[in-house]
Amino acid sequence: MSSTRIAERYARAFFELARDNDEVDKVISDVSAIRTLTMKSRDFHEFLINPGIKQDTRIHLIGELFESRISPLSHRFLLFLARKKRLAHLNEICLRLEGLYDLHKGILKVQIDSAEELSIDQRQAFILRFQRKFHKAIQPNVRIKPDLIAGFTVRAGDTIYDCSVAGMLETFKKNIIKA
Repeated sequence: MSSTRIAERYARAFFELARDNDEVDKVISDVSAIRTLTMKSRDFHEFLINPGIKQDTRIHLIGELFESRISPLSHRFLLFLARKKRLAHLNEICLRLEGLYDLHKGILKVQIDSAEELSIDQRQAFILRFQRKFHKAIQPNVRIKPDLIAGFTVRAGDTIYDCSVAGMLETFKKNIIKA
């Protein structure tokens, strides 16, 4: 089974369990902290995937490390993943859980790349436009990308809106080559 399917199954099952126990917000807070740890600590990431670490040792250390730091439900889930030898998929499971949470809360994460810094009014205009278009709460992430030359690109879900000079030049180049 592919890593993506594994992550999706475990994430969906855990999310439903959290929802049934009315602990979604608590669990997502835990998941975010765990994902941050896996991304920032190479040692922790290696610990999760190292086949040389005995299963009992890994389960014991996960139990000790997280018992007082996360909710009991999240703690049990981590131990369950350790027993099922699925900790190598932890980061992807966390990403899937965050996606399910956004869907549950009606949140759409939007990536805005701009050639220059956006003013508060410009940011607000983006948010309002996409709220109207998608009928969801918008959570923007704005990055400055000078290589766009001028303008911006927006990624909302699977859709990309390219209103940059670099994008227009690339389209022009493709059209010239076709002609």
